[in-house]
Amino acid sequence: LQITRWAHEPNKDADENLPLVERIEWQSKPDGKTIGGWMFKSKKSAAAPRAVIIEFHGGPSEQSRPVLNYNDLYYLNDLDTVVIYPNVRGSRGTGKSFSLGDNGELRANQLNDVAGLLDWIKKQPNLDSSRVMLRGFSYGGYLALLAASRFPDRIAAVSAQAAPTNLATLQANDPAWRVGTSRTEFGDENNPKIKQGLEKIAVPNMASNLKVPILLAHGELDTQVPASEARQLIAAVEKQSPNTPLWTVFGKPDKHGLGGVRSFYHSLLETVFFEKYVLRRGETNK
Repeated sequence: LQITRWAHEPNKDADENLPLVERIEWQSKPDGKTIGGWMFKSKKSAAAPRAVIIEFHGGPSEQSRPVLNYNDLYYLNDLDTVVIYPNVRGSRGTGKSFSLGDNGELRANQLNDVAGLLDWIKKQPNLDSSRVMLRGFSYGGYLALLAASRFPDRIAAVSAQAAPTNLATLQANDPAWRVGTSRTEFGDENNPKIKQGLEKIAVPNMASNLKVPILLAHGELDTQVPASEARQLIAAVEKQSPNTPLWTVFGKPDKHGLGGVRSFYHSLLETVFFEKYVLRRGETNK
């Protein structure tokens, strides 16, 4: 048994194997809005441009901060992968107008922000823009899936857990305590114009564009985002894009997020998924 120390005692310098974190900024399109995020990378030098994982936070009004996720250490140190945590419009912490910049009909701003990040990655000589995986939990998973359906030629794979796939059907199943918040964020689904707009950004309705491998995970007892959200996307992908690799995990006793050993299993499965479809992209995808 070999034990590797990842950090020293409290109040001492961090272990040399811990990654570097860097504040990054890019311009959204077409308005040129400056968007920011955090990029984690290994201190080790890489022999070739690194693959990239982009992880979107949930909320959608949460905020990604420069806090290390220990699950990322294997990707960073052993797989020569960079992990980026963007704060697209709708995130808190950058002023009121920014946090409201995705509400209602402004939701397309988030896709513009993602497109700007993909452009930024392509310009970085140490990053491989052909090997990018999108990842997210809850609303972050929705944004990952939506972006993959809009930019299929720029994404290698997508992984989403506990993710809504259609904001209109999500609102239809909202618990009473969340109705007001959802309508402020997404618009009143009883308004025909609003509902039509939500259907245009419903991932199942764009399943024919989902040509990249997909990993979906969901708790069967999820009351915040019902498992039906995952199942309607699965049905749409199987019908409209039958050749798309689709991996699914459902936790029978789980609510909003897999728990216990199932969470550990999902982390391992996601690593296998990433290595197969992103790191070894170009080989036979089955």
